[in-house]
Order: sequence, then C-alpha cells, then structure tokens
Amino acid sequence: MAGAPIATEDAVLAVGPGFTSLDVTLAHVTAAENLVDSFLFATAPFSAGTTIQVAASNVLLSGFENGYVGEETGSGDVIVEHTNTLFHQVTNHHLTVAGMPAFTEANPVIGDPLLVNGYLLQEGSAAIDTGVDVGVTDDLDRDPRPAGAGFDIGADEYLAPLFSDGFESGDTSAWSVTVP
Repeated sequence: MAGAPIATEDAVLAVGPGFTSLDVTLAHVTAAENLVDSFLFATAPFSAGTTIQVAASNVLLSGFENGYVGEETGSGDVIVEHTNTLFHQVTNHHLTVAGMPAFTEANPVIGDPLLVNGYLLQEGSAAIDTGVDVGVTDDLDRDPRPAGAGFDIGADEYLAPLFSDGFESGDTSAWSVTVP
C-alpha cells in the first residue's frame, strides 16, 4: 500500500510491543517538516489482554502521508484516541497496517497552521483558539496558555502583537502632525 510504513522507524514517534501494557499521553505536540511518512506508529504487544493505548490532545500535524498508524500482529490491542488534532497536508488521519486497531477522532481541525520556523504560529493560523484545556499552562517559549480566547493547538501559543498603531510601534510613517 502506497505510503504505508513498513517499520516503526518510518514514524516520528513509535510505540512498540516491548511492554506488557502501556498508556501514552501526548499534549500540545507540533510535528511538521519531517522526513518520514507517519507521525505515530503504534504496534501492539503480542499477548492477549495487553494494550498500547495512546491519548493525544491538541496535536498539530503538517506534511504527513499518515497521522496515526496502528498495527496488531499478535493478540494485543492498539487504541488511539485523539482530540482536537490539526491536520494540514495529511493524507490519512488513520492507517491500519495489520489487525484491527481502534482509532477514535474527536473534533479534528483541518487547516493551515501558518508555521514559522517549523513550530511557531502566525496570525490567521487554524491552530489559534481551537484546542482544549488539558492542563498545560505554558508553551515551548514559556508563554502562558491560553493567551487568547482559547487554547491553541500545537507546541506554540500565539501571542498577538503588543502594538496596534504606528505611534506605539515606532513606525514613523504612520505619524502625522496637524498644524492649525
């Protein structure tokens, strides 16, 4: 199948079967401009009754063939639940390589994150104010969350510019003087 990962090395994050059971929590992750086809590849443990469960919130994915990939080759289970994932240029939100992994998607956001330097949001980004509160109070720059009307998706919390007119910003082209 085109774009299908053939190994966990084909993903930014890989959760392998070396555990009896494992719970993975991801919050406010940004993955963009990567050289692999998939963001997350979860492979189930081989024994019945064992599980790899991934819970992701406010994840920003840009430029992937596959967002979340699951593989069950033994008797274990893969469960991937994600809330408020922003997908930009992602062909498949979910991909099953083998077995029947369970994918649950809530409130996906589709749009351009308008990233600068791979991680920072610009004004107009689809990530701004479209996340949910997951208890993370600051971003990768230690800026407070939320900074606007709501939580932003991804590692960065957008901060609106401090200056709104030419006088405060020092833009002298906006200054004018009226002489009577």
